[in-house]
Amino acid sequence: DEFWSWMESVVVGKFFPDGCENMPEGVAIQGQNFFVQKLQIRQARSKKVIKDIRGTKYVGYDFYSSASKTSDENSTIYGDYKTGLGDLEGFSFGSGNTVDYGNSGYITYLDPRDGSANVTSKIKAMKNAGWLDGGTRMIAVNANFYNPTTDMVTSLRCGIELMPTGFMTNYYFAYTWPRSPHDTSSNVVLARMLLEALVGCFMLYLLITELKELCTEGCGQYATIFNIVEFIAILAMIGVVMCQIFFEYQWMSGRIDQVEYQDWFYLGELWEWKRNLVGFSFVMGWVKVFKFLEMNSKIKIIWMAIHNTRDDLLSTFLFFVILIFAFGSCGFIIFGNQVEDFSTISSTMSWLMRALLGDLDYQVINEFNPDVAPIYFMSYMVVVFFITLNLMIAIIIDGYEEAKQSIMSDDDHDLLFIHDCLRSITIKCTSRIKKVFMMKKLKKLTSSVHPEPTAEGGKDVGDKSRRKSIITEQVQ
Repeated sequence: DEFWSWMESVVVGKFFPDGCENMPEGVAIQGQNFFVQKLQIRQARSKKVIKDIRGTKYVGYDFYSSASKTSDENSTIYGDYKTGLGDLEGFSFGSGNTVDYGNSGYITYLDPRDGSANVTSKIKAMKNAGWLDGGTRMIAVNANFYNPTTDMVTSLRCGIELMPTGFMTNYYFAYTWPRSPHDTSSNVVLARMLLEALVGCFMLYLLITELKELCTEGCGQYATIFNIVEFIAILAMIGVVMCQIFFEYQWMSGRIDQVEYQDWFYLGELWEWKRNLVGFSFVMGWVKVFKFLEMNSKIKIIWMAIHNTRDDLLSTFLFFVILIFAFGSCGFIIFGNQVEDFSTISSTMSWLMRALLGDLDYQVINEFNPDVAPIYFMSYMVVVFFITLNLMIAIIIDGYEEAKQSIMSDDDHDLLFIHDCLRSITIKCTSRIKKVFMMKKLKKLTSSVHPEPTAEGGKDVGDKSRRKSIITEQVQ
C-alpha cells in the first residue's frame, strides 16, 4: 500500500504532472533539473515455495539468488524480462551483507509523452493485476536528469527491498557528472584537461622511477614503509586515470536527447569509485610527507618509537582483533534478532568500535535483554578498553622514551628538510639582491673619488687607482 501510494502521488505528481505530454522544454523535477528519456521500473522476483506440514500447505517465496530467481513470469503483468542490465544491489546491512540482484529483471517503462492520465491508468492497472506481490524482492525506479544551467547530468535510483520476513526498506542514490567532460569551448575545461594530462604524465614518470628503483635495489632493500606508501599512492592514482578514461569512453554513447531510457547508473558508480581512489591517494600522499619530516629529530623520535615497538604492537593488536570478533559474535547471537545494530557481524563490530569512543546506545540492548546486557557491556569495556587499549598506549610510551634517549645520545640536531630548502633559497635570492645594490654603490663611490693634490699642485693617478682598489675591497 505504501509503494502504490508513493507511485500514485509522488511519482505521478513529480514526473508526470498534468500536461506533461505538451511540454517541449521537458518536466522540471526540482529547480532546473529536467526529467529526460523514460522512467524505468525494474523488478526482481523469486520462485514460489510450498511447504507441506502435516497436511497443511504453506505457500511462500524464497530469498533471492541466482538459483531462486524467476525469468518466465507473465509479461502482461510484470513486464518483459531482460538481461544485460546494470548490476542491482539491495540495501547494505553491513559490509558483505548486501543482496546482489544481478543484471536482469522485469522491466516496465513510463513515458511522459503518454500524458499524466494514461500513466496514472497504467499504474492502477499494474496495481490491480498484482504486479507487486509476495514474490517481489527488489524494485528499482531509475530516472535520468539534465540541468542546462550547470550542463550536468544526474542518474537517480530509488530502491525498495522486500524480505520474506516481512521487512521492507528503501534507499536512493544519485550521481552527477558533467555532460561534456572535455568541452574545448570552455577555458576552464581546457585548463583542467591540461592539468589532467600533466598529472597522467607525472604518474607515469613516478611509476617508471619506482620500478627502476625496485629492480636496482631488490625487494628486500626497497620494501621500506615510505617506499611502499609511495608505490601504493602511485597505483591508486593510476587507477584514477584508468577509471576516468573508461568512464569517458562509456559516456561517449550517452544521449540526453533520445526517448528510450539509457542506463547511466553504473557510470555514476564508476565515478564514485574514482572519487574514492582520489581520496585514498591523497591520504597516501600526505603520509609520504613524513619521509622528509623524518630528518628532524623530533619527528624521527615518533617513527623510531613505532618501529621499535612494532612487534609488541602487532601482537597486542592481534589480541585486540580476537577480542572484537569474540564479543561481536556473542552480541550478534544474543541481540541480533531484535536490535538493528547487532543484526549482522559487521554492524555488531561497528557498534563495538563506536562504543570505545562513547558513541553507543546501551539502553536498546538493555531493554531487550536486561539480564545479559550489563554483563556483556561491562566485561567488554573492562577487557578491551581498560586493559587492551591502555596496554597498547603503554607500549607506545615505552618505545617513545627509548627512541628519545637514542636520538639524544646521538646528538642529532638536524633541521627540517623543508626549513633547509627555504633557508638555502632565501640566502641565494637575498645575496643576489645585495650584490646588485652593492655594485651600484661601488660605481657611485668610484665616480666620486678625487685624489688629493700633490705638493706641486698636480694629481696623482696612482693614488686614484689605490683608492679605487680599497673601495672595491670594502664593498666586496
